[in-house]
Amino acid sequence: MSHGTSRPLAALVLILATSLAATDAAPDSGAGGDYWDLVARFDSGHLLVAMAGVGNMGWGDTNAAAVGFVIDPDGSSHRFSRTDPDGRQHLSADGRRLDLRTIVLDRGAPLWRFSVGKQEIKLDLAIRSDSGAARPAADLAPSCPFDVLETSAPASGTLWRQGMPEALPLRGQIAVVHRAPRGLEADCLVRRFEFFALEPDFGLYFTELVTQDGKRLRWLATSSRGRISYEGVPTTAELQWREDAAGYPKPASLRLAAPRLTGRVEIAKPAMTYDPTERLSPALRLAVSLRTRPLLSASAAHFELTLDDGRYLAGTGVVRVSYTNPLSPENRDPQLAGGR
Repeated sequence: MSHGTSRPLAALVLILATSLAATDAAPDSGAGGDYWDLVARFDSGHLLVAMAGVGNMGWGDTNAAAVGFVIDPDGSSHRFSRTDPDGRQHLSADGRRLDLRTIVLDRGAPLWRFSVGKQEIKLDLAIRSDSGAARPAADLAPSCPFDVLETSAPASGTLWRQGMPEALPLRGQIAVVHRAPRGLEADCLVRRFEFFALEPDFGLYFTELVTQDGKRLRWLATSSRGRISYEGVPTTAELQWREDAAGYPKPASLRLAAPRLTGRVEIAKPAMTYDPTERLSPALRLAVSLRTRPLLSASAAHFELTLDDGRYLAGTGVVRVSYTNPLSPENRDPQLAGGR
């Protein structure tokens, strides 16, 4: 495979593997980028998990890519993607518009837009941004900083994909997370677990990060009636995992307690599991595997939450798990639910 063909695929790996890249030359010190993750739940029962961004892969140029999955109510998933490594300006000067031609994320107005215009799938979403961003302390993951731009913003629009007689109206809630790693994310994180509760008057984002040295770092942000209500380390967070001999355990349940809430989450088996390197040539895939063997998954999750204002919430949220590499034996999860 020529470099001309390899670069677009490797650019997609850069996004899908959460800021990971590998080439036949070592990435330069400027590797890193800006990435936006979107996770949505719609009243129709559809889920959306998408990632888009720009990054320096070490060739001295900037590449852009996006990938997303629409998960139907029956659990089937449909992928869309776009790479654009031709060197043109993908990101606006203010960083608010990412334009990959057929996939666009525009945060330049109070009503944000996310649109996909692929032949096999068309998605047009308007996102009403109004809750404000939540940002972890700088020492949580200093080499892999992130902030939650929206925990549960109203989103509406339409979805069409091949086989549908007409576009389906969508209405629901969406979370938007921004990541800006200072290098390759594989150099600082092994796994990122994220849980999203997406309700009209309440949003919750919880993450557990596993670092290269085995530390487990946890952080939580909530919004209530359109305003950030809490951000910080939860009082307790107990994750159970389904054991996996290959080193990619899948989550089974989560119990949470924080100053303003308690809750439990039962996590279904993944509706989407994806190896971002599967489309690479054998030679490039081998080169990539020297730095990263990524795996991404998304699951529906039933949650029950009790808030300090007396509200009880129950519904379906979304869990996303991003591995940059399999867990080593010494990083094995302490709580395992058994089974796959």
